[in-house]
Amino acid sequence: MYTRLFILIEGPDDEKFFDRVIKPILIKKYDDVIPYKYAERPKKKIVQLIKSVVRIEGADFICLADINNSPSIAASKQKIQNGKIGNVDKDKIVIVIKEIESWYIAGLDDICCRELGIPSCDTTDDINKERFNALVSRSKDKLRMSCMSEMLKTFNVLVAKQKNESFNYFYREYLQ
Repeated sequence: MYTRLFILIEGPDDEKFFDRVIKPILIKKYDDVIPYKYAERPKKKIVQLIKSVVRIEGADFICLADINNSPSIAASKQKIQNGKIGNVDKDKIVIVIKEIESWYIAGLDDICCRELGIPSCDTTDDINKERFNALVSRSKDKLRMSCMSEMLKTFNVLVAKQKNESFNYFYREYLQ
């Protein structure tokens, strides 16, 4: 049977991370892995997509969303359901803590951090866009997109699992 996984992602930073880190792992489990940027699309379109995916034999979906300022993972999942994707099983929603930028940094070991000129972090669970941008501004490159590309080139999944709780959860539940 032909298998497909749709991954609902928020924006361009998520898409780059997905293409470079997540998709190469998932493509070993699925015949096709399809990203779908949902953040700027109307709820009606997203709900239609999910209903279509559910009806396709061998197809499934996962929605990645940042926790942002939600007080908890449960509150963030509820917000996503109410705001964008409708009443789906909460297990289909994976919350990134805090934001996708924390996963970028999580995959850097001490040597890579030194080479990029970014301070090394033991944990990245508290990194949001603002803190990420501040770290990147200290880097040798200083250009956000260029620095992010370099991070993805040297991204280490094993290091990321140790440094970021939500990446570790995502890896255990969906990538193993």
